[in-house]
Amino acid sequence: MRTDPSVTIKDVANRAGVAVSTVSRVINNLDYVSPETREKVLSAAEELGYVHNAIAASMKTGKTKMIVVAIPDLINDFFSSVVQGVEEIFIQKGYYTLIFATNESPSKEQELFSGVFGKLVDGAILIPAVDDVHYYQNLPMPIVLVDRTLGQIDTVVINNYKGAYLATKELLDFGHKRIAILNGDRNRDFTICTNRYDGFLAAMSEAGVPVRDEYVRFCLWEQASGYAATRDLLALPTPPTAIFATNNQLSIGCMNYLRENNVRIGQDISLIAFDDSLMAQISSPAVSVISRPTIEMGRIAAKMLLNLLGGKPNHHNRRVIDVYLTRRDSVERISEEG
Repeated sequence: MRTDPSVTIKDVANRAGVAVSTVSRVINNLDYVSPETREKVLSAAEELGYVHNAIAASMKTGKTKMIVVAIPDLINDFFSSVVQGVEEIFIQKGYYTLIFATNESPSKEQELFSGVFGKLVDGAILIPAVDDVHYYQNLPMPIVLVDRTLGQIDTVVINNYKGAYLATKELLDFGHKRIAILNGDRNRDFTICTNRYDGFLAAMSEAGVPVRDEYVRFCLWEQASGYAATRDLLALPTPPTAIFATNNQLSIGCMNYLRENNVRIGQDISLIAFDDSLMAQISSPAVSVISRPTIEMGRIAAKMLLNLLGGKPNHHNRRVIDVYLTRRDSVERISEEG
């Protein structure tokens, strides 16, 4: 079918002998249109080259070959890596990928799936902002969640408990006992904050090291919170000798504060982060991190969604991906503490 970008919806209506509103209803799959009228509109659209082949086909099949990936933001390296993995798989299958940033706003994410736009995508991969399993179960399309678990919805997650345990144990093995943790916001948990805190507590308990309340900081998952929490920790009468930042944005905020105040990482204070970042890699010294295969998480989520789009349920609705410690130079060995 030839395409002609100059052709308008009015041209299609004139060719089909129907109202412009009727063409709109057919294109957007909105109100009921008789099969005869629908066929006239589709034929006119094809004859005039009104739409791309894929969209024309979607008008007949009800499938747009478009999927949406909803992520909190485009700043976090982890989120953009997930998108990369998703796109790698769907491009091979002839799908278009739409990216939508929710800014962690439940209402903004809900707007995504309301109205006409929600009818234009065949499926969705989400790092969810809405903490309501029933909401997702009622969406009129298959979905797969990434990083955050809700009920029995198909999900790709990591072993958050293990990652936090490994990070804390690394600090303990280097002799640290005054260990602070910058953790996520417990009011928007999705189990991540809880699981990482539990891993931290397990390592501390195993080593017989008490957790000091003033060293536990619950923050928003953002750089400004990491910056402020680090400032407050170092202002304590007895500051920590080591900090465990439980996501990359918190760790970047922490590093920014330390750099601006000439606190030397790996000498004046030790630091380890959950999730890698470009800043952790290029910092001097580079920062030890808990790593995960972020791009692979996107690939796995895409394959799971493809199964659902093809009417095949996934054998395991929850895929748990392993994590590992990437050791760099940000943890100093100490022999004793005051």
